[in-house]
Amino acid sequence: MANKQSNAKKSKAKKGSKKRSSRRNKTQAGGDNETEDEMLARVQKIYDEDRDINELNKADRKGKTPLHYASEKGYRFVVEDLIQYTAVEINKIRERTGKTALHYASENGHYEVVKLLLNDDDIDVNIQDKKGKTALHYASENGHYEVVRDLLGNGGSLAIQDNEGKTPLDYKKERDTIRRLLTPGSSINAPPYDKKK
Repeated sequence: MANKQSNAKKSKAKKGSKKRSSRRNKTQAGGDNETEDEMLARVQKIYDEDRDINELNKADRKGKTPLHYASEKGYRFVVEDLIQYTAVEINKIRERTGKTALHYASENGHYEVVKLLLNDDDIDVNIQDKKGKTALHYASENGHYEVVRDLLGNGGSLAIQDNEGKTPLDYKKERDTIRRLLTPGSSINAPPYDKKK
């Protein structure tokens, strides 16, 4: 009987420690679990409390910045808020993957976020990640027509090859769309965005 009680206490202790660990991991993860409103409030709080604005550009333990998370999730209002601060590096590269905010937004088809990022004077649309892919590779690979169109209209290169030797044209989902956009007489309906002055 004493053995059963002892085992019951051990299992309770294990469950309790798992809960603590789980809570701690969620807290540390930050951007993974935040809603758009929560992330927006956190960004605004840093600004309102007159804290170091460079905090907005710091990467978490996963190597992602708030701009990476917001772009990946399609949090347009957070991206809009973040890119107004000069401390936020729009082309900041995540060390682990080599991806930028534009890679994340393009890969996931977050058209409104892509438009915001392309509107920044400092955006580099042709940065290659560790796989050699640009934002245009990801948009083409995943069939995001509007994103492909806007990247092409803002200097996205069709000549860049990834580590497998593929260009954005080599990805089947958008190959025909890209060719249609580039045929004489057709217009890429996404003129370069008016850059902030």
